[in-house]
Amino acid sequence: MKNSIKLWGISTCYFGLFLGALFIPFPFRFIPFQLSLGQFVFGDFLAWVLDRNGVLAAPEITSDSIALYALLFLLLLLAAGSSLLLLWSKKWQTYQPGIFNFIRTFLTYYLAMQLMKYGCDKLFKAQFYLPEPNLLYTPLGQISKDLLFWSTMGLSYSYNIFMGLLEVLPAFLLLFPRTRLIGLLIALPVLTNIVAINFGFDISVKVYSIFLWAIAFFLWSPFFKSFYDFLILQKPSQIKQSPSISIQTTWLKTALKIFAISLLLLESLFPYVRTGQFNADQSPRPYLHGAYEVIEVSLEDQKLAVETVGIQKIFVHRNGYLIFQNQQNQMQDFKLDIDLLNQQFHLSDYQQNQSVLHYQYLEEEGILFVQYFQNDQAYWLKTRSLDWRSLPALQNDFHWTIEDIE
Repeated sequence: MKNSIKLWGISTCYFGLFLGALFIPFPFRFIPFQLSLGQFVFGDFLAWVLDRNGVLAAPEITSDSIALYALLFLLLLLAAGSSLLLLWSKKWQTYQPGIFNFIRTFLTYYLAMQLMKYGCDKLFKAQFYLPEPNLLYTPLGQISKDLLFWSTMGLSYSYNIFMGLLEVLPAFLLLFPRTRLIGLLIALPVLTNIVAINFGFDISVKVYSIFLWAIAFFLWSPFFKSFYDFLILQKPSQIKQSPSISIQTTWLKTALKIFAISLLLLESLFPYVRTGQFNADQSPRPYLHGAYEVIEVSLEDQKLAVETVGIQKIFVHRNGYLIFQNQQNQMQDFKLDIDLLNQQFHLSDYQQNQSVLHYQYLEEEGILFVQYFQNDQAYWLKTRSLDWRSLPALQNDFHWTIEDIE
């Protein structure tokens, strides 16, 4: 009875993690269907269950959503139920080792792909990128913890390289049986730190980071006794290599491994190789990108005080947003399309309301004139481009001694 319960628990872990890798949505570049697979298979059922229980939830399964928690609970039930049914099957004992080996290998490559992808995103500054001007001119206390952490990490290129290497290194080591254990020993503390960061700064990938940590811990768990005997009991201990998929045909095994590694590398590196941009901080910015300070306000031919309309700064975001900052440092953003021919800003708010503002840019002087409507009156804001890249936070300073700090 005790062995049956243990086997049921182990099988539930195998199937649960395997189903999670299949159905927890993730934006793969070369496996795009995976992002909507869980929604396609379970979405309607989960929406029906949540609605029947009076739970208000977003219809789509997204990061840290109620629907995602419901999906995980459903996958756990499926894994536990399937494991229980298989205990009564005589054939299960025959096929179990091969299936477990397949799942273990699949999870190993899945974990390696995630570590490689996130590591490359850090190496090439695509995850923690340089903060936008509107954030740099926002008072510290008005920035949420998650955005503040994201922005702070984006200020240091060298630390991004360090973090990226800590993820890329175990990803490579996981690909080869002889170095797999070392890869897991590096990946576990790295993922533990990521989970702590996501919880400590309220970053909305808590569930997925725990899931990746659970995979790493599960893959390492067969070695636990050997480590315990050696480190705690100080007894001689031999670490046995974990079994992997047994494929008799050598060329097929080699072909599958090449395919898996190629997919992993393409998923992680292709976007950067295609664009030739290996540092997102140096990538081209859109027209008028930057920060502009309001220095003059006019209504028709009358010049007014700068405080008249309550706007102190205007920002053009690299992702296509026009942002107004008022005197209380509050931000209002609009989706932006620039009509270069007619010198117009086409704006859309979150309710899809459309508006058009005229602008004029004097490039040599760094002066941007922007039309602004308030109380059915059309004001013109004269703004001056700010040298936001000279702000102290963006300076690549390093000091060996405190005497060098001014």
